[in-house]
Amino acid sequence: YLPKAIVSGDFYWVQQTGNKVLFAAIDCTGHGVPGALMSVACANALDQAVKELEGAVPGQILDRTNELVIAYFEANQEEIKNGMDIAYCKWNPKSKELEFSGAYNPLWLWMLNKREWKTVKGDRQPIGNFDKRIQFTSHKMDIGEDCWIYLFSDGFQDQFGGEDGKKLKSIGFRSLLESQTD
Repeated sequence: YLPKAIVSGDFYWVQQTGNKVLFAAIDCTGHGVPGALMSVACANALDQAVKELEGAVPGQILDRTNELVIAYFEANQEEIKNGMDIAYCKWNPKSKELEFSGAYNPLWLWMLNKREWKTVKGDRQPIGNFDKRIQFTSHKMDIGEDCWIYLFSDGFQDQFGGEDGKKLKSIGFRSLLESQTD
């Protein structure tokens, strides 16, 4: 976690509830102080949704988080032009069951033995106002010891650098991650 400014709109979130671990990578719109304020509102909404819907599947958590974020901005008489992209997981380490839902952001799984990627896409909608709202999709899968889980915002992929001074993008990001597993 290396924000561009002192404060950021990107953050990670982790909670343990019973024998499950809940975790997310979140990208709120805005940079600096506006992004950080959006992060506080969104983190609070996510905390409240998880508390209210204990045991719910990830899609239900994102649906409720969305309702809370919209209600927060409406209560403050602010038009919500901002929102967040999120990759959210519920992990059961004993059963090796992983549940995922995403608002734009995907889940990447690196299969160590096969040396290949599995991608689970998030829904094509953010947390926040959106014209064609659908319920968030929940995905459930069993994964073993030979799998690494990656959640991320677009912050790393959008960095400029290298010999050509171009963005890293997802292909370069995957190559970088693969090089760390050798």
